[in-house]
Amino acid sequence: MLRRMKRTLSITLLAVLAMGAVSSPVYASADGLTVASQGAGVGTPGGADSALAACTNRITRFGYSGCMSDGTQPADCPWDESFVIAPDRTIWHAWPRSGGWKEMPNYGKADFATNCYYNGNNKHQIDVWVQYTGAYYYSYHSGGAWHGWYRN
Repeated sequence: MLRRMKRTLSITLLAVLAMGAVSSPVYASADGLTVASQGAGVGTPGGADSALAACTNRITRFGYSGCMSDGTQPADCPWDESFVIAPDRTIWHAWPRSGGWKEMPNYGKADFATNCYYNGNNKHQIDVWVQYTGAYYYSYHSGGAWHGWYRN
């Protein structure tokens, strides 16, 4: 019985921790307003005003403020868009009238946003560096959406 109780408590604790990680709210500050943002996780480019105030690598683009990972720089594109890596390694972007920083789709994580440009097919493309794989990855914009993360 003691073994079954320990197992039940362990499973319950894991479920509670997982729920907390998934349901934690994420915020992006836009022109002084705090609005809910897409994505889940701590250390997004946004952050409640107090978290943003504690940020050591702050960025503002197109009127939207956020927090980048220490030691990183934004990738500013030849079109009106910027990409950054958040402290939790998620990839975010903002553009005029975006309403704030938005997490890139397809669950990308990276250590540096290295370049954004028009690729050979005249599509928007962002390249990122992932330290633990030692490789560059890219995503491209086509048909109104960003597509996957592909290894260069």
